Amino acid sequence: MRDYLRQKIEKWQDGVPYDEYGHALNSTELYDANGRTKDRQAATEAREITNPYGSLHFCVGSGDDFWCFDFAELADGRIAVHVAMNGSGSLEQLHYGIHDKEEGFRQLRHYVDEAVSWVVDCHMRHDRKGWNQDPFYVVREYLRSVLRVLPFANYADKQLRFGTGPSDRGWILLASEQT
Repeated sequence: MRDYLRQKIEKWQDGVPYDEYGHALNSTELYDANGRTKDRQAATEAREITNPYGSLHFCVGSGDDFWCFDFAELADGRIAVHVAMNGSGSLEQLHYGIHDKEEGFRQLRHYVDEAVSWVVDCHMRHDRKGWNQDPFYVVREYLRSVLRVLPFANYADKQLRFGTGPSDRGWILLASEQT
């Protein structure tokens, strides 16, 4: 497995660095508010394909203690899966891996299940209203955008965020069995 966190930059184009697969770096890591490069030498090894804690787009937990997830499809068809946990004020990277699409789904599903168990074990509640999603939002989004599993491909944003009930769980379980 190739670790995208340590790959060298292949080229610079219009002030943006790209790796050998054409992935652009996160420009906020390279430029200040005025558009000037902070440190090109440090940027030659930076990799910001995924950033679960930065965007907090997919989360499970309370407002203070939570797991966050991100994934990205790479140009060669593989998937970067990134999982981090913010617990008691400290951030811990739990998983960063490059996988084929099916293994990416298995890894993501595994870590979401772990996060839900962690919430239960810690006697806290998932802040569904605060995060504007249920715990399986990231799984449904992966099924929709990466594996293109129906009915998720036809879901509206609210259905992706909160599911549609028992039939939705059935589709997730079915997808788990098929991968």
